Amino acid sequence: MMIAQSVAMAYRISRADEESPDPLFPGRVWGKGKWPSLQFIMRQAQFGQVYGQMFPQRFDVMMAPYGQAFRYADMKWNDSGYCTPQAMSRNEDVIGSYHAAVAGAADPLPFNFYVPRGMGINGSSPVPNVVETDDPALVFTADFNGEESWWELHISEYNLK
Repeated sequence: MMIAQSVAMAYRISRADEESPDPLFPGRVWGKGKWPSLQFIMRQAQFGQVYGQMFPQRFDVMMAPYGQAFRYADMKWNDSGYCTPQAMSRNEDVIGSYHAAVAGAADPLPFNFYVPRGMGINGSSPVPNVVETDDPALVFTADFNGEESWWELHISEYNLK
């Protein structure tokens, strides 16, 4: 299933109006009818499982593990300041707003989300609250303010209403 989704994604991005470099193969580009490498598109599919299917343009606050950890921290320690009912009903990019606020010196929410090395970036920028680790016991876990941890994070177990 992941390969079929990856091929569909590769076809979709091959139709982009602009060419973009394939970061895994210098000199190779995708877009304007050119396909990305299978390695690149499979890597993007992995990122999509963690951050949401619209990654890197947008993070999914509802279904992606990182988004759910963000939403929980926002609700518990920030009185849902980013995930307001209005923002959620309008499908606003609340995580994008949070990332912009943190980049502008706002205090980050008190959580860490652990990912394998190489998955803690969006383009060339580190993703706020993401910690890259080589420890397989920490991968895809979340820690909240040192008070609470989510282990073996599965989307279905933490679906916030």
